[in-house]
Amino acid sequence: MSELLRVGIIGKAQGIRGEVRVHPTTDTLEDFMEIDNFVLGKSRIKGLSELTLEKVRIQKNFCIVKFEEIKDRNNAELLNGAELFIDRADAIEPEDGMYYYSDIIGCEVVTEEGRSLGTLTDIYETGANDVYSVVNKDTKKEILLPAIKDVILDVDVSNKKILVHLLSGLEDLN
Repeated sequence: MSELLRVGIIGKAQGIRGEVRVHPTTDTLEDFMEIDNFVLGKSRIKGLSELTLEKVRIQKNFCIVKFEEIKDRNNAELLNGAELFIDRADAIEPEDGMYYYSDIIGCEVVTEEGRSLGTLTDIYETGANDVYSVVNKDTKKEILLPAIKDVILDVDVSNKKILVHLLSGLEDLN
């Protein structure tokens, strides 16, 4: 399992005091407000690898964030596009039946009959439910599976396996 989890992507600078827009990649904007310390992905500020939350407020579908280390708009603009991560040890444990994307990407996807469909390579957020992209390594064929209870029967993170019920016609759509 990954030691760092991505929780957001920094957007444009907001105002003149070093605030930035952050687009959380957590389930809810409120989850993002529970985080105090971040690991900064690639940015244009040399030597800065960690950020400490000073304050945060929700605005529409993003957060306006002030980090202690960023004092002005010029430095805030240098963060645009950088990813924010947290240490896995600081992460909130997902609710039962919920998983961090990084934990399930790479899992083998197997039907109830024991047939391997391939490996979960990507997850698309559609609004109603996530959609899992499963690619067969031999044929390179992609199958898109809705992440709903009728399809996803069991997720075994420790053994990197996902058991699925393949609804009629799903395999033919791709």
